[in-house]
Amino acid sequence: MPTRDRASLDALHASWPQVLLLLGALIFRLTHAVDKLVLLRFSRAPPLYPARLALYVLTLFKYAAALHLLLGCWVFSASREDGGLLFPRPPISDAVPPRPDPT
Repeated sequence: MPTRDRASLDALHASWPQVLLLLGALIFRLTHAVDKLVLLRFSRAPPLYPARLALYVLTLFKYAAALHLLLGCWVFSASREDGGLLFPRPPISDAVPPRPDPT
């Protein structure tokens, strides 16, 4: 490629980041203004939920945390015969030996 063409391409390449930064800043500003207008002028307040629902969800979090820990221990405890860790764990169906044919 001739030097003159390469210099013009370098100048073109060097001028685009500033234009893109300006364009991006304008788009972000416009998006912010529209979101603010819609949120403050046209949105309704969300419905209120009873406190009983929040307390029920808090009781479920204890069980969810315990289940998450147990599942994580099971997944990360898998290992291969050579001692290396195995992730992701193979399906349970691979661990269950096939039933003998009754014939």
